[in-house]
Amino acid sequence: MKKIISLLLVLTAIPVFAGFVQAQTRTGYFVRNSLLNHKMNAAFAPDHGFVGIPALTNMDLSIESNMGMSTFMYPLQDGSLGTFMHPDVDPGQFLGSLAEKNYVNLSFDMDIFNVGFFTGKKRTSFWTIDVGMRNSVSATLPKELFRFAKCGMSSDPSTYSIRDLNLNANSYLYASLGYSRGLDEWVKGLRIGGKAKFLVGIMDISATIDRMDIDMSSDMWRISSAASGYMMAAGPYLKYDSDGAVNGIGFDPSALGVSGYGASFDLGAVYEMPEDIADGLRFSLSVTDLGFISYSGKSATAVSASKEVVYDGSDNLLENGGNLGDEFSELGNQMLEMVAFRQTGSSEGKTVALAATLNVGADYSFLKDKMNVGLLYSARFDRFRTEHELTLVYNYAPARWFDIALSYSFLNSRQSVGWLITLVPRKVLNFFIGSDYTYLSMTPQGLPVNKAYFNVNFGISVPLSKNIKA
Repeated sequence: MKKIISLLLVLTAIPVFAGFVQAQTRTGYFVRNSLLNHKMNAAFAPDHGFVGIPALTNMDLSIESNMGMSTFMYPLQDGSLGTFMHPDVDPGQFLGSLAEKNYVNLSFDMDIFNVGFFTGKKRTSFWTIDVGMRNSVSATLPKELFRFAKCGMSSDPSTYSIRDLNLNANSYLYASLGYSRGLDEWVKGLRIGGKAKFLVGIMDISATIDRMDIDMSSDMWRISSAASGYMMAAGPYLKYDSDGAVNGIGFDPSALGVSGYGASFDLGAVYEMPEDIADGLRFSLSVTDLGFISYSGKSATAVSASKEVVYDGSDNLLENGGNLGDEFSELGNQMLEMVAFRQTGSSEGKTVALAATLNVGADYSFLKDKMNVGLLYSARFDRFRTEHELTLVYNYAPARWFDIALSYSFLNSRQSVGWLITLVPRKVLNFFIGSDYTYLSMTPQGLPVNKAYFNVNFGISVPLSKNIKA
């Protein structure tokens, strides 16, 4: 667990240094010839079916954080860049760049296989089959944690009260069956859809520090804490020191296997207004990943910590080494020394909810569907927080098989634009590439200065039979 938490704390530095790929962007939500927007709304159907190319059809490597390069790196008096721990960096300046609750979410998703096809005499029924994997790491880091790291014992005595520090990593496989159908015979312009997903849990690891009160003086440090955590996985296991405290993680290949099962559902609806009322106006609503994974007690290990420790301290938590990754790793090590996780008396199974997403959209097409504009609201209900985004999208399709989209997101990042190019001819290959967040404010090294929201979206597939309306 110690190595896990140290690793997750190091990952909070990644928003400073990296940009990532995301397979289904908000920018593509209103693209009417998109092959993959059914992943955001199960009612959407493309012009024709498709077979995805494994490992290339749909990949998602993404990052979202309200921290960025300017949060942790500062110009020094000698003209070089230094980390927030450098003595030349003013504590007030550093802490002023942080929110009360700081977060970072990283994910890697990949479709192993997917296919979409039409059935029925009128070919208005659209089916999808997907097999893939999802992996994610998330952290919620309170501002007080960084104040403790930066200021240390700035006065004698010094006190800190750290609350609600959360870290999680999980991985699972899924197989889904989706269906959507137009209901023109009952309500003209209405189309509904749904997906059922069977989930196979690989691992779910979590650690939460509910409370850590730190009193520091020149004579001693007194730390009172309450924390809990668990690891649900078949193969990895926790290692303990001579005192029974968690000090690492091991791996037993012979125990590798499935640690849990679950199910989830996607639901969607889209309604096109009648031509004589508002031709081209469309409304859509969807919910994705409504579900859970239930892990068995055989693969579960629960740990907790609730104690008070007293020991001699130093006047600085970290020494400035000039390497941001090393400093986050050291911070993780120090935190784990002060919160010693120990296995509880029994390990029970646990049911974990997925991070569901709500999408509400409205778009309007004009110039014979060659252009459309749309507004999309999205809310993602993650384990530790709810994230809201509002995206304005403009699409231009000079031909039905070719689309260029531009977007601007208002809530999380106000210094970026999105773009997407979609090529879906009915022969040869279909291809798309784009990004929800392309930064307008970057360092000379090409890194986002402020909030780290960035992705690059791409995919390739082979076309199948078309929708009769296409």
